[in-house]
Amino acid sequence: MRNALGFGWILFAGLSAAAAGQEIESVGPMKAFDLLKNPSTFLVDVRSVAEYVLIGHPDQAFNVPITFWSETGAAFEPNEGFIDDLKARFKPDDTLIFICRSGGRSLRAAQAARKAGFAKTVNIVQGFEGEMDDAGHRTVGGWRNSGLPWTYKIDLKLAYAFRPAPPSRASEVCVMRTDLGAMVFELFDADAPKTVGQFKDLVRKGFYDGKDFYRVVRGHVIQAGGGDAPKLPPEFNARPHVFGTLGMGRTGDEWSGDSEIYVCVAARPYLDGKYTVFGRLISRFDVLERIAAVPVEELWADSDKRMAMHKPIQPIIIRSAKIETGEIGGRAESNFPLIRGLVVRYFFRDPAAAERFYGQVLGLIQAGPGLIRVSETTFLRISPASEAGDDASAPKTATLSFVTDEVDGWFAYLKSKGVTMRSELKDATRHPTRGFVAIDPEGHLLEFERFLDNPQNSRLHDALRAVKPLLPAPGTKATRPGELGIKANILWLYYRDIPSALRFAEDKLSAGPLVDQGFAKVMTASLSGFIGLVDGAQGLHPFTERKAVRIDLAVDDPKAWAAILARRGVSGVPGDRENGRPAFLDAGGYIFRFIPARDVFAAVK
Repeated sequence: MRNALGFGWILFAGLSAAAAGQEIESVGPMKAFDLLKNPSTFLVDVRSVAEYVLIGHPDQAFNVPITFWSETGAAFEPNEGFIDDLKARFKPDDTLIFICRSGGRSLRAAQAARKAGFAKTVNIVQGFEGEMDDAGHRTVGGWRNSGLPWTYKIDLKLAYAFRPAPPSRASEVCVMRTDLGAMVFELFDADAPKTVGQFKDLVRKGFYDGKDFYRVVRGHVIQAGGGDAPKLPPEFNARPHVFGTLGMGRTGDEWSGDSEIYVCVAARPYLDGKYTVFGRLISRFDVLERIAAVPVEELWADSDKRMAMHKPIQPIIIRSAKIETGEIGGRAESNFPLIRGLVVRYFFRDPAAAERFYGQVLGLIQAGPGLIRVSETTFLRISPASEAGDDASAPKTATLSFVTDEVDGWFAYLKSKGVTMRSELKDATRHPTRGFVAIDPEGHLLEFERFLDNPQNSRLHDALRAVKPLLPAPGTKATRPGELGIKANILWLYYRDIPSALRFAEDKLSAGPLVDQGFAKVMTASLSGFIGLVDGAQGLHPFTERKAVRIDLAVDDPKAWAAILARRGVSGVPGDRENGRPAFLDAGGYIFRFIPARDVFAAVK
């Protein structure tokens, strides 16, 4: 979220109508709705992005927050650019009607806007949610309780677009202006000094001006440049390939990089340590999102069809690239929020028995009450069936896969423990894997599989190079042999329309494909946790409308992801349905939530 430290919160907190010099008109929701019939009158929702997305909002309200959630999520912090945001949206002679939760923040907003030169500002008393009843619920008055139109759906024309926050550290940045907008990149001089030095020289000479992004691959990268520059030594480093990573392209020769650059539009962990990362996008993520989604023509670079060029039908031109003195530390978008962990939530009639099975039979580590660690960054949440609500009786339309090199040993061990099998140990016929499918005490499918050495699996193998197998914890009651490890997990989900599911994962979650089995795809999520997209007509489960499974994505800042999804046009699930966590439905109707990573990893030693 935007860093608002240093902003004059006292300006808002202490600004009264008298101090502003003019009285602010206050109206009820019905009166405000009537005023909005005037075409020069606009409704401005000044609540935080998370409130606007998760709690709902009037269907014609622009979101211009007067406050953001702090980065710790513990309190509100002011939007120091609030007035600038208003001026970017509205004219001084427009009538602005402000609304918040219950009327307090909106009054301060109306006062501040009046003082800044907006001639007519109005405050809605009781706000969107209304006042509290005797039971402490907001059911008295307010827009939502008055029967006026409201929605959870996000209209990108009304949603808030983050702007760079004030600077805190000066450095040289690259500002790349394209047909679809300008992007700002921080450069990693310390990690790749020769690459950065040559890139800056090329930019200053105008090398990239007028060049196009000749290759745009959804869920992968965009590329531009190439040739006409000295070859560079490899400067491979520990910087990860995530959304917005700026890297130097090359052929199979590690010393072949020169001027061809790429920008990742999804997580590409299999590239880590094999290409020179020399920068990252720090402002205007929305521009990169638009470039990544342009229509392309699939052209093959060679007769073997090993590399598709994906050339944009309408060229995306770099109009200019400049090295400028920019400010990095305080920018609102300086870090794209990464997914740290994957938490699978299954629901059980007998949670205690489930914990015994996963803890004692499978020998998995208990990370907290009802929380089982199944690999380095993947967890299973054992929840009572009552928490599934209406979906408690729904089909268990998911399969949790355990990726292991010891699949034969796992099969022998689980057979010896009397675990029920859905399918016996065998080599797959449609893809290069070997495995079997077991069933837990309440019918959840558990697939144990080894991805064999095969070009189809090379990206997954490369992504897991740095992952250590999770072995049984010493001193536990588990009987699992100590050599049986779990390297990663794939949560296989089942869809009616695989192309739509793939597009959602790439465009909305910035996930990239690692394995393509035709009817099934493995997508990035966390370091050792992946999401599998399966054609429901060909998988272990069919597609179902309802499913007794939930998926939690552990991130540093859940509310930042709520804002990203809002910008990308994804509507949230009502907050009260998922305990107030930012939640959404994917293309197949699975419910995902964003949860704080610290809540998951706090107990992990």
